[in-house]
Amino acid sequence: MQRLARADIPAGYHYYRSHSEAYFSSVVEWKDDRGFSTVREEGFYGFVRHFCFRLFSIAYFEKCDHVPEPASLRKYGFRRGLAFWSGWRRESPGPGWYRLPDYLAWAYHHSTRSAFSVLGPEYWKKWSPGPRGHRKAIRKSLESGDIRIDTEAPIEDFLAIYGKTKLPHGWKNFLVHRHERLFAERRGNLRTYLASANGKILAGAVFLDDGPTSTYLMAFQDASAKPLHLGLAIIDRWFEESLVRGFEFLDFDHMHDRYDPDSYLGYTQFKSGLADYDVRFGGLWMRWWW
Repeated sequence: MQRLARADIPAGYHYYRSHSEAYFSSVVEWKDDRGFSTVREEGFYGFVRHFCFRLFSIAYFEKCDHVPEPASLRKYGFRRGLAFWSGWRRESPGPGWYRLPDYLAWAYHHSTRSAFSVLGPEYWKKWSPGPRGHRKAIRKSLESGDIRIDTEAPIEDFLAIYGKTKLPHGWKNFLVHRHERLFAERRGNLRTYLASANGKILAGAVFLDDGPTSTYLMAFQDASAKPLHLGLAIIDRWFEESLVRGFEFLDFDHMHDRYDPDSYLGYTQFKSGLADYDVRFGGLWMRWWW
């Protein structure tokens, strides 16, 4: 996996949380009823949170190259207050902005490190030697029927098993709620895969499709699935079907950075053997308007 400068991020590849209508509209509109205004402009999304009867506001923009100004925020109720901004391809918003310490950037971002692949024929040839070798064994197991991948699995089945799985983070309930909302409103933009062995479901993943990018949103894997490489089997099927569907980029989302617990290291190592590029998103900027 090669580290890529943010300025070299290819056109079309986007960050789903701030660029994808398929994600944004169905997950975060609930903020409108909780003192927020959702900022919806072409190519980017963000929030404005209001205080003291809208006399003071805080605007939030994550991984967005559009730089907000008070005039553009007025229609969302922003009169005076603070704006926080981090860039996608752009490193700095320009004069008048103050860069905050890196540890605050980590707390603000969904992730300060992402990975993605540029999809093409014989995609597996770009993988590291380990996953390439495991893929051959996976293909034989699929042909023999020892393992099976359901690519049209009901989200209810996924969430029921996901809710019982031990995870290395405390976001399980939030993620279950988020995906219930996503599937209720944007089912056509999502894929749910479940992998089983001997009739028992042992691994699963959910993907968000927003052309030309498909994003790896969430996953689980039982410990007994690891020797069978069911997680890799699901990823291989995601690559294969995404190629047929015409996607250009596959986003692996959150990768381990220096502030994450060590429990993320193994999963990041797994993704690193499959992704083409590693992109880092340091830098959080603040500006005050009165």
